[in-house]
Amino acid sequence: MLLAVDKPAGLLSQGDISRSENLLDLLKGYLKERYGKPGNVFLGLVHRLDRNTSGVICFAKNSKSASRLSGQFRTNTVARIYHVVVEGHPARRRGSLTDRLGKDEDENIVTAEENGKEATLHYSVLKQGPGAALLEVRIDTGRPHQIRFQLGRAGMPVLGDKKYGVASQHIGRPAVHAASLTLTHPVSQERIVLAAPHPADIQDLIRKAVG
Repeated sequence: MLLAVDKPAGLLSQGDISRSENLLDLLKGYLKERYGKPGNVFLGLVHRLDRNTSGVICFAKNSKSASRLSGQFRTNTVARIYHVVVEGHPARRRGSLTDRLGKDEDENIVTAEENGKEATLHYSVLKQGPGAALLEVRIDTGRPHQIRFQLGRAGMPVLGDKKYGVASQHIGRPAVHAASLTLTHPVSQERIVLAAPHPADIQDLIRKAVG
């Protein structure tokens, strides 16, 4: 079985050395309380979203489902769709980007490296405004900061992204939203779509910057 959640921006997917509040622990507490479960609650994290990315994320409620879902993400049979607001006018209405990425864990920054891990995404323009565009982005690989870095490197900097894109007066975090996941249910084997609507800050940014 699986559990799908609309993650707010600013919340970690799982705990790290900062010991900040995180979605995985919050959901375990929720399940423990709701169902009166004794002891530790199993909840498998099968993929992640960056801290400041909003949108749909799924978890596995038992080990068999965790194995099956993890396998789908590993073999790229999950369609992961993001909506991203970028500055300017993309030179092409659609395209694909492939880079090799490395990460400096101390600085928490991604760079292009010859021996890095391959990262591929595909994008198309959903809506073009006078100075910004709304993109639909599908990723083949789930590398940290992948969308923000690759789009910025390709001349399509993400609005609100002070690290790889451009600051924006309209939004205080990178304008990246995980819009949907299309995957095979680990029990029924049906193909299902999990979706999350745009949060208020993304809606406001689209209205003001894209039109």
